[in-house]
Amino acid sequence: AVVMETGYGLSNYGLIEAEFNPSTGKIESKSANVKKLGAAAPENSAKAVVRKWKAETDALLGEKIGYASRNHELYDTEITNLILSSWLRAFPQAQIAMSNHRGFRQGIPAGDITVGTVYGILPFENDLYMVQLTGEQILENVEKCSPDVFGMAKRAGKWYLASGEEMQLGASYKVVVNSFIYSGGDKFIIGKYDPAPLKSTVNSRSPFIEFLRETATTKDRPIESLIRRD
Repeated sequence: AVVMETGYGLSNYGLIEAEFNPSTGKIESKSANVKKLGAAAPENSAKAVVRKWKAETDALLGEKIGYASRNHELYDTEITNLILSSWLRAFPQAQIAMSNHRGFRQGIPAGDITVGTVYGILPFENDLYMVQLTGEQILENVEKCSPDVFGMAKRAGKWYLASGEEMQLGASYKVVVNSFIYSGGDKFIIGKYDPAPLKSTVNSRSPFIEFLRETATTKDRPIESLIRRD
């Protein structure tokens, strides 16, 4: 086997050449080299294809779907709570939504919120799954992985659901998670506890995009008006 690292930034390419002898069924010779890519003038037909897809992408990502009156930094819990609550809107049977902390990659700047803004926050192609976990299994993941969670909160040393009910270690709860942490990403232990989850094809961005479209926040009624303070 040949393993080759060609660097980054498309500055090189890997060239593997092998001479195979069909009569013996053996490779007579082989070589592997890294070749540098020099500057090249863009080809007109390729430029036209790039322009076409860039225009379509810009139209999709540039759609205005909301408004923020101020900057919200990365990991702003007000925004992550809105995102996770939108997951619960998409899965009304569930009581809790959970995401790895590093699943969020940018905040929301002041001004228009676009579809591209949401892609910046959630850039990964993760789908949403609904799993069934006990209170003990949920808390194991909370304590081990420090996720962002919505639908449960800790008060006076005890965990409570949004309904006000105290979480019971032996009780079973429905939890919405992304496919990355279900599969063990960031050391979560979820797939082992529920090997037959409800696997949807709903991307983790989609509920938040739909939520922003429905609420249609504006400069006069920005996204901050949707944030609960209780």
